[in-house]
This record gives sequence, C-alpha cells and structure tokens, in this order.
Amino acid sequence: NRIKRALDINTYEMSEATGRVLRDLDDPAMLRRLILLPDQVFEEFGRSKTLKRVELIEAQVALAIAVLICAPIRPKNLAALHLERHLLEVGAGRKRRRHIRIPGEEVKNGEDLEYPLPDRVVRLLSVYLDEIRPRLARTDNLYLFPGEMDGPKGASLLSNQIANLTEARLGVRMTAHKFRAVAGKIILDQNPTGQEIARQVLGHRDITTTATYYAPLQRDRAIDLYDKAILATTSAKKERNR
Repeated sequence: NRIKRALDINTYEMSEATGRVLRDLDDPAMLRRLILLPDQVFEEFGRSKTLKRVELIEAQVALAIAVLICAPIRPKNLAALHLERHLLEVGAGRKRRRHIRIPGEEVKNGEDLEYPLPDRVVRLLSVYLDEIRPRLARTDNLYLFPGEMDGPKGASLLSNQIANLTEARLGVRMTAHKFRAVAGKIILDQNPTGQEIARQVLGHRDITTTATYYAPLQRDRAIDLYDKAILATTSAKKERNR
C-alpha cells in the first residue's frame, strides 16, 4: 500500500452496493425526494409539539444529509466539522455567505476543500444551531455534530444514522460516503464531459481518479447519447425525403 501511494496508482472502483444506489437514483422522482429530504424532516420538526430526542437526532441527521448534498466531503471530515475551524462567514453585507473550509492536512489526499453553502442549507443550519444543537450538545462542545462527551459524533455512527434515515424515508440505504458518488452522478448526468467539474467538487487530486471511478456511468451515458444521435440522424433523413 505504501508503494502504491508513492506511485500514485489509481485503483478506485465503484462497489456493487454504490452502483445499485445510483441505479435507483436514475429515477428523477427518487433523486428529487433525496434532495428534498432534509427540508421535509425540518418541516416536520417545526410542526412537532414534543421535541423528543429521537426527533432532534433525526433533524441533526437531516442537516448532515443537506451538507453532503452540497458539499460531498468524506464521512470523517463530515463528522469532524467544527463550528469555529470549518464553518466560516465570507464576504460582507448582502454578499456575506457561509462556507465550509477544510484544510488539506485534515483531508485524506491532502487537498484543501471549500464549499459555499446555498441559501436553503444556510436556513436549515440556522434552525439547527438555534433550536436543535443546544439540546444535544454540552455547552463547551464546538463540533457541528457533537458526541456525548467533548468530541464529535463518531463518523461510523453518523454514517449509519444517515443510512437508516434514507432507508426509512426513501427505501434506499445511503451511507455518508455514497453521497460522493451521487454528486458525481448528478454532475455527469447533466454534463457527460464534466469530469473536471466532478474532480473539483469531490476534491480529487487527479482527474484520472474521477474518470476511472465514474467510467461505468459515463459509458452508459455515452451509449444513451449515441442512441439519440442515431435517432436524430434518421429523423433528419426522413425530413429530407419529404
């Protein structure tokens, strides 16, 4: 493994489980339900009169999903998000925005990561910080997803909670890491030649990693585009014959 890392050999392959999830998300309705899931959970939280701990945890997990959709970081980095170190406010006045910024020394491949958070996620984050997190955290715990003691919630625990929520709500079990594959799928579905965009969003050091991992998706999309090209060609020929 040390030799492979030194040689920068790309051996990334998509697992069968991840492939099944992405095939499920070929259904636009299912993909839309996933993207809107955090908003749905927070709406239910806002209507709740009880504020039981299970509801607080569910809203916390929904926020984690919202973060992963717009910032597909690795599970370890997600769980370790710190309010002061990683959640920043950038700009001033009306241009002021929330960013997630993770320095390279905390990232698996050493690449710096930075994601501006869209307004819809900032709204959920504000509700979470004001109403949910204070009921879950010790006052001196500054992690976004606090554990029971002073540190963050464990990455495996948070990932399993995400998988449990997506399975319960959507029938698709998605661990935190699978959201990285979903991000690549969304980009390449919209733009089959968008490997560089996917590389930047996912924080891959080398575009070869992106191209290798998503090769099956790109092949399927390429065949779809080829079929459409054939149909367009035959349609044009029929028009000329008329």
